[in-house]
Amino acid sequence: PHAAAARLVVAKTSEIQPPVAARKGKRGGVLQGTTQETFGNEHWAPKGIEIVSYQGQDNIYSDLTAGRIDAAFQDEVAASEGFLKQPVGKDYKFGGPAVKDEKLFGVGTGMGLRKEDNELREALNKAFAEMRADGTYEKLAKKYFDFDVYGG
Repeated sequence: PHAAAARLVVAKTSEIQPPVAARKGKRGGVLQGTTQETFGNEHWAPKGIEIVSYQGQDNIYSDLTAGRIDAAFQDEVAASEGFLKQPVGKDYKFGGPAVKDEKLFGVGTGMGLRKEDNELREALNKAFAEMRADGTYEKLAKKYFDFDVYGG
């Protein structure tokens, strides 16, 4: 399991982080049609944050690096792998903790199993619990991610 977290990406020199409400007048880039766009429009736009919607993530990064927006708001994994770990993202960081909103982002990501696969479900749940208890999960996650992929 891993959480489907949304994060702000900002310049390393920036102090912007959720709640962005304290950042009236700032501009945040989001991908059109995403839960991040909905969240920004519902929670931040009414507080004076300009939500700028883009058709592609590359356009967001372009405007972020050019200083036309103050932050990008997107999926945590995509931000880490697609920008922060790339040469173009070297001067950027996550701005604060993941934004949580069960209504929009859910409680995490799951794996689909057939309803009658009780034995398999129990075996997987047991294996994940054992891996979390003995530190194996954390060790493996740290090898690939620089954030808490489990979400808590």
